[in-house]
This record gives sequence, structure tokens and C-alpha cells, in this order.
Amino acid sequence: MQTDPAVAQPLLRSLVADDMDEMSRALTGGHADFVPLRSGRFAGRFTEINLGGIMVRRIVHGPMLMHGSVRPGHLSVQFVAPATELTLNGARLTGADVALLPGDASLQARFDKPQDRVGLVLPEEAFEAALAEHDVASPAAAQQRILPLRGDLAGRISRRLCAMTEFAEHHAAQVATTELAFSLAEECRRLLANAMAALDPPKSPGRMNHDVLERVRKADAFLRAHIARPVYGDEICAAIGVAPRTLHQSFTTVYGMAPATYLRRRRLLLVRRALMAARGGPALVKSVALAHGFWHLGRFAHEYAAMFGEAPSATLGRGRVPASLVSARSPAGGFRP
Repeated sequence: MQTDPAVAQPLLRSLVADDMDEMSRALTGGHADFVPLRSGRFAGRFTEINLGGIMVRRIVHGPMLMHGSVRPGHLSVQFVAPATELTLNGARLTGADVALLPGDASLQARFDKPQDRVGLVLPEEAFEAALAEHDVASPAAAQQRILPLRGDLAGRISRRLCAMTEFAEHHAAQVATTELAFSLAEECRRLLANAMAALDPPKSPGRMNHDVLERVRKADAFLRAHIARPVYGDEICAAIGVAPRTLHQSFTTVYGMAPATYLRRRRLLLVRRALMAARGGPALVKSVALAHGFWHLGRFAHEYAAMFGEAPSATLGRGRVPASLVSARSPAGGFRP
């Protein structure tokens, strides 16, 4: 997904989704693919406020894996709620930290608990300009880093950005005015400068090494190149030139699960996509399950219901009904800070 978060986009976009693919498609800038970690129906929502050169984005969802990247030439600055945490490329991001995620870098994230995270996405030059505006030295942002902030500053910034999204959701028309949009953009630049002015020494990256992340990145690239069909562990090993043991160690280190478990969940997700785009009865469910390698249909139905909170037959055709995406546009001509 490479939609440009530019002025021409709606100023406010919000979505409540019961399907993770639906939410992934609605996000602007970069790309993100989600794989669930827990059973039950997916429930997520996001809010984006486009302030010209700065995008404020808040995302709420349950436990899952995510792989993706930030739009090239941009930087994502991320915070998580004080009571939550996540694992990003093998490093732990807590409510006391800020994550700097450069454009086009591969991102592998694991969310073991429900998430409420918020952040800013902006062009690299806008990041530098915001710091220069407040006379703050710019940290090198060539690679993904997690940086601790002093005291409760990360929590205060996170709460402030969340309050901004809640205000926008309830006052969409007012936010779409030039004056208020300008004020919100100014506030974002100030919060960003405050964060960069209060950095503690970087955390140690821990035991994660470049080779492990590179193997998972190559596996992810192979999976995305074959996004519409089932892929198995042996095929990945052959494609990226590693032994099954090496692939297993890399996946358990980054994702906390074996390749077979990850790929089985991915195949269930592919089945769901196929069923949502189709119409039919039990015979169609059977043929789709078999086409994705689920030969034991009783076990398949049980695993599917546990993962998505409904029987396969209940999914048929659901994707033909589009979700309600609420948008508010800025006045004619758009907003330019």
C-alpha cells in the first residue's frame, strides 16, 4: 500500500473494523499485514488526522503479529499506552519509550496483549524542520530504534495525541477548518520536539542480530510475493537458502512461534479472504479448505471458528458488504501548514 498521506486526502478518517484485512487496506502510507495470535472475532479501530505534513494515527486492536514498513522518505514516531508493550524487530517497546521507524525498513511486530497505540507519520524533512523550529538537536534516524524517555513524558505525549484523536472523532467539522488544523499541526510539532529533547541513552538491542531479522525479512518478502496462495516451510527454506532448523530458530526468536504454526494461521487467513469474496454453501467451504491444505475438515472447522469467532459457512459473502469508513474533508483547496 503506497497511498500518499497528502493534503488531498480527507482530513479525518476513522474506521471500526471486524476484519484485519479491511483495516490494513484502509491505512494510508507504507504497508501492514496482520496475523491474529488469539482466537475469536477480530475487533479493531483506527483514527487518522491528516495535517498536511503530519499524520496523527491511533490504532486499537487485539493480540496479533504484524509485518510491514513505513512509506519511503517518511518517519513513524510511535508510542504505546502506559500499561501495554510490544516487541518490534526483537526489541521491547514499552509505555516509557518512543520508537523511531524509518521509511522502507522492514518491521516485524508482535502484540501479545490488546493494543492502544498512537503516533505520528511525517516526511523526514518535516521531522527535521519540527526539531529545528524548537531548537532541538536531531538524532540520526537511519535505522529503527527504541529510545527511553525521562519520567512519564512518553505517557503524557501518548495521552495528548489520543485526546487529539478523540476530539477529532467528535468534532470532525471543526477539525476540518484551516485554523484548527494549523493549531493541531503546531501541537504535534511541539510534542515531537519535547520527545526528542528528552531522550535517555538508547537501549541495548538484546540478543536479536541482523542475520535473524534478515532471514525473517526475506521470508516475509517471499510470502508477500505469493500472497494469494498457501506457502509451506520447505518452500521458504528453498527460496531463501536456509535449513529448516535455522528457519525455525529465526521465527521463534522474532514471532514467538514455529514456522509451521505461523504458516497454518496464514493459511486460515487466506481461506477467510477467499470465503469473504465468494458465495456458496458447504461444498464451496470444503473446496476452499482443501485448496489451502486443510485435509481434515473437522479440525479445520474447529480451528477456523476458534481463530475468527464464527463458522466458515458464516463468513461466505461477508466481504461483499463494505465497512463504513467515516471521513471528513478539509475545505476546498485543502489545508497547508
